[in-house]
Amino acid sequence: SEFVYSEDSIESNVIALIKDGQMVDVLEGEGLIITKQTPFYAESGGQVSDCGVIENDTMHAEVTSMLKGPHGQHVHHVKLEGQVKLKDDVVLSIDQEARRLIRKNHSAVHLLQAILRTKLGNHVEQAGSYVTDEYFRFDFSHFESVPERILDDIELELNTWISKPTKVETLVTDLKTAQDMGALAFFSENYGDSVRLVIMGDKSMELC
Repeated sequence: SEFVYSEDSIESNVIALIKDGQMVDVLEGEGLIITKQTPFYAESGGQVSDCGVIENDTMHAEVTSMLKGPHGQHVHHVKLEGQVKLKDDVVLSIDQEARRLIRKNHSAVHLLQAILRTKLGNHVEQAGSYVTDEYFRFDFSHFESVPERILDDIELELNTWISKPTKVETLVTDLKTAQDMGALAFFSENYGDSVRLVIMGDKSMELC
């Protein structure tokens, strides 16, 4: 299956159905759907998956979560009204508002890391994160607890950056080129031949 970035919805066809760990030809109730293409982002890198619906004339399925299978398949966990059959044509639609809010929080993570490195030093590196449509958590390396007055300064500066319109650009390139451009790159063992570089004005340039 293939991930196709879309702000709205796409048409595709069902290539696999799974119920209680078994492949089936017809799915009812709750289970897993794999389609040839999907606009749903699967949970990865600390960011939650998209949610939304899969439907056609005979069924409606709420996509409650997305995950990647052992061979990179994009697997939709669904709760169904009606039934879906193998090879059915379906329309897959993401929850656009939830994705918009997830993207905002993900952008804030990039900005926060840039501010932390400015305020605390270039030794600060991301040690983990969790991004949803409601909040984000950011873990980072530092040699001591951050004083409250500095936390207040960081919060004020982050909110100031967020309040200003900032151009966000993405570039797909190779790891060496991105690093030569000055991009922050952590967890380098997870990067393949192509990397995605996110540039946020003059504030942040980071692989993502």
